[in-house]
Amino acid sequence: MSGLLSDIARLSKQYQSETVKIRRHIHNYPELSYKEFSTSEYIRRKLEDIGLTDIRNIAGTGIIAHLKGQKEGSVKIILRAELDALPIEEPGHLPFASKNKGLMHACGHDSHMAMLLTSARVLFELQNSFGGDIYFLFQPGEELAPGGASLVMQDGILQEINPSAIIAQHVLPELESGKTGFRSGKYMASSDEIYIDITGKGGHAALPGSSTDQITIASSLICELKSAVRNLTDNIPLVLGIGKFIADGATNVIPGKVHIEGTLRTFDETLRLKTHSLIKKICKQSEEKDVEVKLEIRKGYPVLINDNKLVDTAIKVSEKVNGSDMIEMLDLRMSSEDFAFYSQSFPVLFYRLGTLAPGDSIKHLHTSDFDIHEPAMETGVRTLVSIALEVLS
Repeated sequence: MSGLLSDIARLSKQYQSETVKIRRHIHNYPELSYKEFSTSEYIRRKLEDIGLTDIRNIAGTGIIAHLKGQKEGSVKIILRAELDALPIEEPGHLPFASKNKGLMHACGHDSHMAMLLTSARVLFELQNSFGGDIYFLFQPGEELAPGGASLVMQDGILQEINPSAIIAQHVLPELESGKTGFRSGKYMASSDEIYIDITGKGGHAALPGSSTDQITIASSLICELKSAVRNLTDNIPLVLGIGKFIADGATNVIPGKVHIEGTLRTFDETLRLKTHSLIKKICKQSEEKDVEVKLEIRKGYPVLINDNKLVDTAIKVSEKVNGSDMIEMLDLRMSSEDFAFYSQSFPVLFYRLGTLAPGDSIKHLHTSDFDIHEPAMETGVRTLVSIALEVLS
């Protein structure tokens, strides 16, 4: 495969300027989850320009395109990128900053799409060198529950394809540009959304007894929940984070309602369900006379579990094309990814591409100053295509 790897490296470099151009265009016009209409149309045009003809819509705004290798082969794989952006206002200092007010590609999905489009172009040019089937999946709604991956699963097309592997490459700004990061087995946490409304009788703060004290009840409830969750396990990572507390009273007004929102993260499905039950129990016990505590747990993404064999294969390929010094083994990560839905039914590989420019400070995901070191995208294309062809073989 050494000659083929040379061709992949040559083509990845040859199309790097086009990869950058695509990424910057997409960055200019971000769209929110499940509303990626213009982005989807742009992706379809680019796939048609490459020469692909088997292109279908999936899960609303999603696109899936098919390329069949010209050699003998029966293995089928899917390469995935995400379409959606985030509701973040971007500073205008970049020449290709967002033109859509209040929206920004702050999670790298613009670069994922650009790299997948260039990977499709490279693989199209190399189709006489491999066998099997490659599907390019541009998925909607990664950032918003229920997760576009769950909608893709409901569509039924993945069951029809029955892929041997689904592969995704995601940028990581904490990792040096051009490095690749891997982890076998469990990698990213499950995520659930917690909503609690505490409703009672509001009143004058100077007249205790004339009202029920929703703020005190809510504060005590949060402390009790966090303490109980913290004590539930000492060997499995488990986090209950409270990010919103709305009590719209005043210095002398006790509000009739307090609203709380939070997130629950863990790496064990049994523990996840056990924690759900514990939260329900504590919320019920916190009710008082004339005070209702209403709890809603919106079950989100499951644990992302990488296939061990795919990870081993990817590491060996990355060592060949990037060098052994450019490999990083990753720790468990408490953030979540809807790609985890695929890992419940198919072998998957979700790995990281470093985008931290030499000498630069980290530009974190989901922040308004997020950006990537664009030369890393050449590494991304080279790595993704090389892994894909190794899995096909």
